Amino acid sequence: MTLIGSPDVDFIILEGRRIDNITTDFNHKVSQILDRTDAVGDADEEHYPVGQFMWEFGVEGFYNIGAGLAQEGLELTGNQVLMYALAGGAIGDPFTGIDGPHGSITTTMERGKLHRVKANFKAYTGPDDMAQSIASFPRNGLVQTPLSTVTDVGPTNLATLDWNTWDTDYVDQETGYAAGFIGLTALDLDGGADILFEIQDSANDMAYVNAIVFTALAAVGGERVVLTAAAAPNDLERYTQLQYEFQGGAGASRTATFACGLVRTLT
Repeated sequence: MTLIGSPDVDFIILEGRRIDNITTDFNHKVSQILDRTDAVGDADEEHYPVGQFMWEFGVEGFYNIGAGLAQEGLELTGNQVLMYALAGGAIGDPFTGIDGPHGSITTTMERGKLHRVKANFKAYTGPDDMAQSIASFPRNGLVQTPLSTVTDVGPTNLATLDWNTWDTDYVDQETGYAAGFIGLTALDLDGGADILFEIQDSANDMAYVNAIVFTALAAVGGERVVLTAAAAPNDLERYTQLQYEFQGGAGASRTATFACGLVRTLT
């Protein structure tokens, strides 16, 4: 049995803003929607799954204002990319990603205490699309790149993730579903244009090709990209890695801090 606690949380990133450093309480909930199917005269109450799932996320913490900080992320409108690693931040550790809007934000002010904030989110896509199965959703998202700070102009390949060490079903190229998440928490382009991230895959851990290409970012932010059709639609090989590159003649002081997660399921 492996038990984990709050020190094991590596990152909670909301649209590129780190919120783990102000979070005091955190919860996520996945529910399968059931419909009651017993009829008049039946002795027992019965329920049947309708094939729909619900995901909810709640966070409480300190009110933290400033450009690029937690409160800014909480107050963004529209869908926000939320990604978190609650059981460690090493490559291959469990990862959850979600694209969804906040439902409510509550700020609490009380004498003798720092201001607090509470926010609730509901899914737009599912985390991630419940990985197409409520049974497999927690186990199929892995940290592709831990929260890291880089300075090389690139293109630079980061550490390889071998999916066989997690599940032998991923030994061969598989047709299925995959979604990549990037959370860029800090960026100094030093005169450059932007930074580009790509998740690449390989059958032999030597020859890599692009599988997921994110939108080039010129400021902190996040994005979720679903694997698109290539030579073989929605195939992803055993090995994956993240490649980054500063674009547009970045100077000597360029730096970026980011994390990446990858969710995949077999079909």
